[in-house]
Amino acid sequence: MVARFQSAPKETQLQEVKRTLRYLKGTLDCGLWYPKSKNFTLTTYTYADWEGSIDDRKSTSGSVFFLGDCLISWSSTK
Repeated sequence: MVARFQSAPKETQLQEVKRTLRYLKGTLDCGLWYPKSKNFTLTTYTYADWEGSIDDRKSTSGSVFFLGDCLISWSSTK
């Protein structure tokens, strides 16, 4: 959400960015764990709404990728 206002950010938006960066700095020791299993299937789910939202008429799309039961990637665009 903050990236939408990067050309002219307000002070409150800058504070949110700083808060997010402080959170990420505190989670450097966290990581992902993928257990060994025989289920090594790549599964993809996608979504597209070409009509757009009623508020701004922009389309949205997204996708998620699972390796077995573990999420490995996701994206969302407007």
